[in-house]
Amino acid sequence: SSDLLPNKHSCKDIDECELSLDVCVGARCMNTPGKYECECDMGYVYNTSSKSCEDLDECLDSSCEQMCVNTAGSYNCYCDGKKGFKLAKDMRSCEPVSVCVPLNLEKNYELLFLAEQFIGIPVVYLRFKLPEVTKFSAEFDFRTYDTEGVILYAESPDSAAWFLLAIRDGKIEIQFKNDLGMKVTSGGKSINSGQWHVVTVEELENSISVKIAKEAVMNINNPGYLFRPINGVLETKVYIAGLPRKMDRLIKPINPRLDGCIRGWNLMNQGASGVKEVIQEKQSKHCLVTVERGSYYPGTDSAQLQISYNNSASDGEWFVNVTLKIRPSTDTGVLLALVKIGRA
Repeated sequence: SSDLLPNKHSCKDIDECELSLDVCVGARCMNTPGKYECECDMGYVYNTSSKSCEDLDECLDSSCEQMCVNTAGSYNCYCDGKKGFKLAKDMRSCEPVSVCVPLNLEKNYELLFLAEQFIGIPVVYLRFKLPEVTKFSAEFDFRTYDTEGVILYAESPDSAAWFLLAIRDGKIEIQFKNDLGMKVTSGGKSINSGQWHVVTVEELENSISVKIAKEAVMNINNPGYLFRPINGVLETKVYIAGLPRKMDRLIKPINPRLDGCIRGWNLMNQGASGVKEVIQEKQSKHCLVTVERGSYYPGTDSAQLQISYNNSASDGEWFVNVTLKIRPSTDTGVLLALVKIGRA
């Protein structure tokens, strides 16, 4: 409203908000030319009949693409997750749920998976009978993220002489025993980077040569045969990615299980004879073409760790701190379970 000024020609606006403090009960009074408005907080609207702020039902305006739930002073939009939708960044529209993280599960039968046996027994066993002039040799392409494990173990028919090729702390380790004694040595660069490395082991006239990517990393003196021929025949048993059962002759104990892959192998200068046929028969021996650091659990197996807590100073109290970096391929599953053995 407005008042007529003394000049009888113009009017002056009346500020209704100043005239009465309760003109807008429970709301803010905003003066405008010739009138006033009562303003409420966002999400509310002023009811002139009840003279109060009432909730505004935003869902009546179809603010959401799928489901709208009105709340006091606001609203929430929802999408049907069972039908494969999720709320978009604008918090109103819906978009399809993409595959969580695509996993490349392509396998190749020419890649031998070394960790097929969880307990560390060999995944492949071969027996060679070759002319006596044959020297021990092995060459293959090797890939792993593991830090320790047996790559190859060879022995004579009576197990008196043996040769071990392994990795420890990511580096090549050699152990062997022959007629003249035993020896253990390690060296070279770490090869557990997840990249392919060509590893070559060759018995020479008076030494054992170890090469990585055709470059020598070890040259071990060996004034004698690794394996002595018998009756003009060199007979050798070769175990890949593990040790024979009840094997306790190693100079330096090692965890035999190795998670990795081998390809392009040439054992005893016989090419891939015997190995390729074995792994083609079983898919469990096929290695993944693409891998990343970590472990993949397909949902049908698990890693089981048995830990004994016998520290009397703990007064019966202990805690477990577990840090996992995971890349899930499903939305439901068990990550960790603690089980007390021997009791329900």
